[in-house]
Amino acid sequence: VDGSGKKVMDCDAGTLAEFFGSQRYSQLETAELPLVERAVHRALKQSFSQVKSDFEVDQLTGLMNRKAFEQKISRLIRESTADSQHMLLLLDLDRFNMINDVCGFEGGDHLLQTATDILGAFLNSEGHLARTGDDEFGILIENCTLDKGYQIGESQRRAMEGYKFNWQGKSAPVS
Repeated sequence: VDGSGKKVMDCDAGTLAEFFGSQRYSQLETAELPLVERAVHRALKQSFSQVKSDFEVDQLTGLMNRKAFEQKISRLIRESTADSQHMLLLLDLDRFNMINDVCGFEGGDHLLQTATDILGAFLNSEGHLARTGDDEFGILIENCTLDKGYQIGESQRRAMEGYKFNWQGKSAPVS
């Protein structure tokens, strides 16, 4: 049978073993559950993954959303020891509402996606970037000293300030 449960061929065990041995055919899943139950299980698993992603990810930027970010902060607080150092930075894009008004939602979306790229460029694997509001971002940097966190935040601020937003012939400074 194929993946949808339809019969596609008849053969004896020797021929079937030869097909599997030559890797012309492969077993889709284990036979622990009947085919219908396996199909239902697979569909539920895919649906759950999609719902979980929708719950944790900002659809426009692909970043963690506020809820997932708050959960990450809570987890980090629970797992931290007395000598742990972490940095939490909160950023707000100035002039976002003006850009949205002048350039429309597409222009505003473009600004948010560009800001995501700029801010993310300064983070290593211990840095977590999230979109926490319309024009707000949160950055959580694990195992980070105050001085290093300040340097990262200041670098991000300067990069955003140096970016000149341009959309369909309209430009505006951003900070």
